Amino acid sequence: RSMNFGLLFWVFGWSIVCGMQTETDSTSVDWLTGSGETLEFSVQGVAVDESGNRIKDVDIICEKRSMQAKEKQKVQTSKDGGFLINIPGNENLWSIKVTGVSADGSHFGRQNINGRDFRRIAREGLTMTLFNRNDNSRFRKVTVSVVDESGPVPGASVNAVADDGMEVTEIANDLGVAVLAMPINEKLRQLTAWQKEQRVGGYKFDHTPVRDPNLDAYTVELNRSRPTKVRLIDEQGEPVPNVRFELQVATGAPDFNYIGQPENSTITTDQFGESTIAWFPDLANVHYWLELKTDDWLKRDLLAQPIKNNQIEIVLKKSKNNRLATVPGRVKFSNGSPAGFQVSAWSFQGEVENRADVRSAFTDQDGNFFIDVLPGSKYCYFIDDSEWLSENHDAILYDPEIDEQVKPVLVAIKGQQVEVIATQGPDKQPMPDTPIRLRSVHRYTWMENGEQQSGSGGRTWSVTTNADGRATTFAAPGPLEASIFAADWRTEETVEVTTDKTTEVKMHRPIANAIRIIGHLTGGDGAMLQGANVHVAALDGQTHGQQAVLSNMEGKFECDVKSTKVGIYAYTEDGRYSATRIVDLPTTGAIDLELEPAVEYSGQILGEEDQPIANAWVRARVELDLGYSPEFQISRRLVGNMIETTTDEQGHYVLTGIPTGVRFVLEWQPADKSSTPTRIGERFATTGEKRPLDIDRTVRKTTVQPSFAEFMNRRLGDCQSYGINALVVVVRDEKSKEWANDVINATDENRAILGYLPTILDMSKQEEQPDRKAFIAGYDLTVPESGCATICAINGEGDLLSRLDLNCADANSMTAARDFIETNEPPAADALYKLNAALDEAKNTGRVVWAQHSQTRCAPCFALSRWVEKHRDVLEKQFVFVKVDNVREENGIEVSKRVTRDRHFGIPFVAIMNGDGDVLIDGEGPLGNIGYPSSFEDGQHLRQMISETGDQITDSELDALIKSLQDQ
Repeated sequence: RSMNFGLLFWVFGWSIVCGMQTETDSTSVDWLTGSGETLEFSVQGVAVDESGNRIKDVDIICEKRSMQAKEKQKVQTSKDGGFLINIPGNENLWSIKVTGVSADGSHFGRQNINGRDFRRIAREGLTMTLFNRNDNSRFRKVTVSVVDESGPVPGASVNAVADDGMEVTEIANDLGVAVLAMPINEKLRQLTAWQKEQRVGGYKFDHTPVRDPNLDAYTVELNRSRPTKVRLIDEQGEPVPNVRFELQVATGAPDFNYIGQPENSTITTDQFGESTIAWFPDLANVHYWLELKTDDWLKRDLLAQPIKNNQIEIVLKKSKNNRLATVPGRVKFSNGSPAGFQVSAWSFQGEVENRADVRSAFTDQDGNFFIDVLPGSKYCYFIDDSEWLSENHDAILYDPEIDEQVKPVLVAIKGQQVEVIATQGPDKQPMPDTPIRLRSVHRYTWMENGEQQSGSGGRTWSVTTNADGRATTFAAPGPLEASIFAADWRTEETVEVTTDKTTEVKMHRPIANAIRIIGHLTGGDGAMLQGANVHVAALDGQTHGQQAVLSNMEGKFECDVKSTKVGIYAYTEDGRYSATRIVDLPTTGAIDLELEPAVEYSGQILGEEDQPIANAWVRARVELDLGYSPEFQISRRLVGNMIETTTDEQGHYVLTGIPTGVRFVLEWQPADKSSTPTRIGERFATTGEKRPLDIDRTVRKTTVQPSFAEFMNRRLGDCQSYGINALVVVVRDEKSKEWANDVINATDENRAILGYLPTILDMSKQEEQPDRKAFIAGYDLTVPESGCATICAINGEGDLLSRLDLNCADANSMTAARDFIETNEPPAADALYKLNAALDEAKNTGRVVWAQHSQTRCAPCFALSRWVEKHRDVLEKQFVFVKVDNVREENGIEVSKRVTRDRHFGIPFVAIMNGDGDVLIDGEGPLGNIGYPSSFEDGQHLRQMISETGDQITDSELDALIKSLQDQ
């Protein structure tokens, strides 16, 4: 690394000492004072050059970083290169950044230090090694050209962020070029450029289009700005003044490439809760993320709100920060002083959806710590130190209902040695300077809104491989996740750490060096092959990256890739012809792509009361999408060109140049672009298709709700089709309704509930609900008293099998309800027996098997089954039907894997099999699993599934079947 830690035999006061505090010394330490709110680390350091000589008159800057702010810390320096930094130990910190610059500017160094390292550097001291900026073995010169539509932009500011979070900012010269001195082994993560806060541009290297972080020259194009007002209001609609925030802006879907922020971009709302962003980029497709820099407020809604008339309105809610509970704890340590250990705790039950609540605290001289937590939330907690660790624990640290604290006690232990090995290429060459993220996995459950949830937490840290591609670390026994998140490649491995030996984690990238691919465009009926746009994207599920090249006069193109699978999408300059292909690498010879004619796509946009929306923008974004990698959950997608037009006075539009055989995403936007684009949906065009006019209604029509009798008749029909029962729980007040919800949703505690379709029959407004009263009367039931419930088991024929009256306040009522459900549960079928019987029948009758993977909590599964039942007289001429459930039925997992061929799809999923059990075709259509086939593309794929697996259904019958899908 460009900076390193070292043992420092020096203390502030400019005197030499003979020893430092050691682990085996159990007396008090001089590098930590106070306790709780007054806790503070004293870090003593010295700045040296590459040879270890002190650098005099050095300038040391220390910046404390937290979720809410970046704040400079006071640093005391001496003329002989010594310095002292006091770091508060009473706050939730991310890290501190320490930067050193020699007086003449010739030497430079920096370090990021996170909380788990505070104890070590306070004990040992901090050696800041400053390197000569002109040393080519240590630094590389990275040039960044800043341009706009007029050419170079002199005087623009350029900020570069490295993988470790370190930043460098320089000013562009008269030619619009900024020269950045970057440590040789640090890879770039983001570049941002701006000019007078009016224009800004930039990109992240690991977002599409992926960029090589190791190059020595880049270009950043500045965007025109459109000043945009941000208005923050509370839940009553009142303005929220004096709130600090940052606005991160990115290109829109599907890239979401954040451009970064200019300096001084932390903004505070005025007395009206407003602030204007002068540098907001004027992009047609824009995404933003607002980050509050306060503990007092939270965003009510997680999703970004639409931009209307260049204004963003965000609703805030009061946080629970002033209601945090301070819980005391203690760390036991037998090898010396227990001072300075970091303890981390984090919970899935944070105040912000999809964001963990992360808390940390440090121990004082006696090993005591005080950590602030959200009342009633369950936390996973552990020692988070660079040298020592503990077992992972989980508990509700403060339960407000019983006013009880869990005072955690953690025992500091040495971890088990782990050797991480990163290699690449067929000969497994080492991958040096590669950051690897590690996590000790701790799985636990918690209750949220009356339902049991599950997840995993645990200690998380990073290591970086050496020149041999290796790194040594320590972890607790148990599951350990390792992952690499490079700009152009991602992978993960899980191993089991044991106590009897060193655990090895092996990470391997199959391709080390780029592969040159050569392609050739043909066809196009004499179209100009020169200058065709060719997009090439990595699609192997681990590699990131996409590039665009142009073909020559003969239609040839070439590029370099580092992926085992690529997608290629090409289209002529006039957009009249296109071609797509997916290729496994390496391959021999040129890759041929035959150009096919593009087509027109027509539609209409309707607003309120079906009034046409005129002059709206309509766009088609071409994408070649393979979905998610089954090995690693990242998208495998190629993003092609954008085709756009506007609607006429009747809301009609025609998009020309739409490629066939490749997915495209439709979206629309008002003529004045006053709001962000609205997604219409995914489409897939084919040559010669007879598609009806694509009508998109921006205001959905309300549907008439069925009566309770109609609802229950459909419910019972679904039960009969699936061989399960209906469970009706009759209640008349909210408390009993909550109790009923707990009964029917506790699938982990009582798997028998999956043998029912449950319904809560709320009779709190019975005088207004004659159809519900009629249902109860039909079964000779009465409405239960408040606080009570009546549970009924009813079979698919509508027969009442059994009933049970319960007092919900009774401590045994939940157990009694679960016993009732288990007693009346219909027997689960054997999926393998059903499939074999269907295969035998198909073989004996000259038909094929329609095998449907379903479950009893899947509305589209029931919809598809109802469609089958409605048209069974036609469909049964060709198909033998069987449904399999991988959750409830015996052998269900094994049989469902045969249906899906062990691939991951949503449900329902249908496979057509011959009598020998071979899959002839399945429900994976051009846009993924067709499920219940409600779209035109889904219906076309179902037509293919039927027509290609038999001839017992006539063309006219097939037409009627496909048409009926829209009438369901």
